[in-house]
Amino acid sequence: MLIGEKTSQMKKFKESLFSNSHSTTNKEANMIYTYRGSWSSQQTTYNLILLPLTGHISTLDTPKEFGWGKVPPITIVQDPNALKIIYKTIYKKIINTIAKQVDELWIATDPDSEGDNIGYEAYSLAIKANSKLKTNVRRIWNSSLTNTEIKRAVLEAESKDYGWDTNLALSVQGRRLTDAWLGFSGTRELTGAARKVKPVKVVSVGRVQLPTLKMIVDRDLEHENHIPQDLWNIIAELNKLVNKNNPKSKFLAKHYLSPLKEESKALEIYDRIINENEATIEMIKKSTLKKSAPIPLNTTAAISLISRIYKLKADFVLNILSTLYLEGLLSYPRTENSYFKPDFPHKDILTKLQSIPKYKSSIDNLESLDRIRTNGKKKGVEDHDPIHPTGEIPKGENTNIQAIHLKVLETLIRYYVAMFMPDLVTEKTKVDIKISVEKFLAEGNVIVDKGWTEICPWVSPDPAELPILSNGEKLHINKLTKIKSQTRPKPRWKEFNIIKQMERLSLGTKSSRPEILKILAERNYVIRNKANELISTPMGRTLINILNPIWPDIVTPTFTRHVEEQMTLVAQGNKPYQELITDLRSKYLIAHQELLKNISQFQTLLKDVDMELFSSPKYKQYNKTNANQITPKDSKSGPESKKAQGTEVVCPKCKNGRLIKRTNSQTKESFYGCDAYPNCKYTSPISKSASNKQINTTTKKSITKKTKVGKKPISSPTNQEISRCPLCKTGNQLIRINNETGDKFYGCTNYPTCKWTKSIN
Repeated sequence: MLIGEKTSQMKKFKESLFSNSHSTTNKEANMIYTYRGSWSSQQTTYNLILLPLTGHISTLDTPKEFGWGKVPPITIVQDPNALKIIYKTIYKKIINTIAKQVDELWIATDPDSEGDNIGYEAYSLAIKANSKLKTNVRRIWNSSLTNTEIKRAVLEAESKDYGWDTNLALSVQGRRLTDAWLGFSGTRELTGAARKVKPVKVVSVGRVQLPTLKMIVDRDLEHENHIPQDLWNIIAELNKLVNKNNPKSKFLAKHYLSPLKEESKALEIYDRIINENEATIEMIKKSTLKKSAPIPLNTTAAISLISRIYKLKADFVLNILSTLYLEGLLSYPRTENSYFKPDFPHKDILTKLQSIPKYKSSIDNLESLDRIRTNGKKKGVEDHDPIHPTGEIPKGENTNIQAIHLKVLETLIRYYVAMFMPDLVTEKTKVDIKISVEKFLAEGNVIVDKGWTEICPWVSPDPAELPILSNGEKLHINKLTKIKSQTRPKPRWKEFNIIKQMERLSLGTKSSRPEILKILAERNYVIRNKANELISTPMGRTLINILNPIWPDIVTPTFTRHVEEQMTLVAQGNKPYQELITDLRSKYLIAHQELLKNISQFQTLLKDVDMELFSSPKYKQYNKTNANQITPKDSKSGPESKKAQGTEVVCPKCKNGRLIKRTNSQTKESFYGCDAYPNCKYTSPISKSASNKQINTTTKKSITKKTKVGKKPISSPTNQEISRCPLCKTGNQLIRINNETGDKFYGCTNYPTCKWTKSIN
């Protein structure tokens, strides 16, 4: 039995391993299939059963006797029986059945710690059904999903002795357990205390979420509390005496003390030289600067790069990278490494890329196809390579690969080729100039060799050329200016730089960091403004302001850093798993008991909170207008097609997309569908008498739901869309009909999330 993590992944294995033999597809359950066939190595022939999972097949949960209100929240941590591993029943049944039929178990889940943990879940079920699989187990570690790499990885696994080091999987299990302790006990403790003083639903906390949220809140407070300080710059516009009408002979120099903090000092200098007409060059210094090619990309660096260039959310970028991997176009995108092993087959990849015209000339001019210019560092215990293109080219019509995927792939290919190219070389010139007794400085730089930046359009070295100057040369002063400026706080966090900071602080994992930012948004703790900056909401800020003084170890990175350090020891085999659990349980109990001591202070602080801040519609929509949804590249119904006529109507199902006019490829009939397809599959027929704006947004729920006694009557939308909702700003006004009275009124398409109404009269 060969177990993978996703159906698309196992289909690639099927194509690679069963290409020369007959194979069958068996339906095991609804939407769950196995692929069966034979594969031959040089040593033997195997009858394989490929079983794809759907990510994690188990969760941690509390039994009924440990449910909300049944026991004090701290009991969930103290009692080893309070958390149980709950397996998905259908996978438990399928694995149990197949395990009894096989002699060996091959684990081919994603090649990282999380993939190991998912494989361990299946392994735990399999060895219960067939004990000999405990020793007859192999781990397949493939870096991409190309045919060549899959066959190489399977042959490598087969060539080794039976066995699997489960330390990496167990380290993740320890993290999952710790997160469950904090999630269950911490959330219940705070929610229970909060409900005694305020009408709150849930006060949700998490091990990584709180320190990340605190970083955003702290940066916001820096901005709000920043008191600008005046600064003064004295600038001289200078000109060569020869050809002084030539614009290229002009340049700027600034006083060497600029910016000055004292206006009086700036005025003193300015008054001293205001009547001067001539300056003298005292010294010219030239130096050559080289900027090495970029180092290989790990997950965080790749997400940061793509997020910055295309202004996309971090979790959306990770989804794009995952799709490129599943299509065999990119290596596995979840890696901490930025180090390529010396024997990595760069030449094979570059040779494939050389056949693509836009990269050919750059690759043709490389000195070496075997070794990159600058390597990174190996990090963590996972033994696979940095992110890189496979050299494969998208072929044929593929609805999974769209314009944004191709743009991201091109960026990553250019980055990869840049790693083999020469340095960026610039010549920097510093000029010391005297105006009377005052010293001024002018700086310029000239690009000598663009090097690796030639292929990276997002890197644009900015030359600042000076005219040809010589020591002792006299210059004409065109103008002297005293310019006032002010200090600024550090820029607010954007997703591309906060995930780098999270990596530096050991907050989260390479794949969980984008998800953490998404969760903070979904829980209305942060929003993203028009400049793509992360801003804390009153809800998020209040949570940190209350918890920071009473639960500092959890709100700051202290506790989570300890968790990550202990996980690393287990993964490296330097600490037994049970010791990890004992250590983390003890550490968290101390933190939870500290919370209990301060719980009355938490309630006191919460009493002063304006609960209106928590329910303001302004903070209930997280960047809905920039949701980075992927739409299908379909020549007949895609958003780039002329037939895909867009509307301003928000999809009533997902609330993210907009309804666009599509055409059924078989029946040729038109209908309205959500432009977030395939993530959202909402459709609506077009009435023959309807215009483009007359969209039937009636859902089954609005038709069949009956009015209950004492409740506000449910209304049915009509086909006429009016304009944007004035309350939530994301929905649209529809004419609705009261089901009881038959009266018409305006309502929002975001109902029941938004309950705005207005009388037609």
